[in-house]
Amino acid sequence: MNGFIFRNPESPDFFDKVKRTAQLLTSTPLRNIWIGIDSANPATHEEMRGFKGVIKGIEKALTVFHQFNLYPTANLGINRNWAGTGNNLCHHGIASGDRGMADEYQKDIRHGVRTFLSLVRQLGFTLVNFCYRTEAATVSLRRRPGLCFYQRR
Repeated sequence: MNGFIFRNPESPDFFDKVKRTAQLLTSTPLRNIWIGIDSANPATHEEMRGFKGVIKGIEKALTVFHQFNLYPTANLGINRNWAGTGNNLCHHGIASGDRGMADEYQKDIRHGVRTFLSLVRQLGFTLVNFCYRTEAATVSLRRRPGLCFYQRR
């Protein structure tokens, strides 16, 4: 679901707009709704999406959706900002065979998962999905600075 509808949660017509959307969705056979969350840090997510306040809008909209028995899935995007902008291991990458960096990277991943799940639980999500770039997309991006990827040998 496009975050565009969750922006401006303080506007007087926000709940009416979300209610109309929920009514429309319940009138269709559609049953799976994904709402993308790109970072466990709301400010980072909003900067990436370009919609200030959208996380608060998602939180408010979920209460309305639940009234209509709609339970959207949080689609958590694993990217270099997924745990906020402070997870620098992705920005530097891991040298092959560097066990210390690999262990630190795993700690960073675990922290990111916990932080992400805590955020979406607080927002009111009951379902979660993790997504990441596929190999085809990753191959074309490997030369870009800051890209974090794991290559199996």
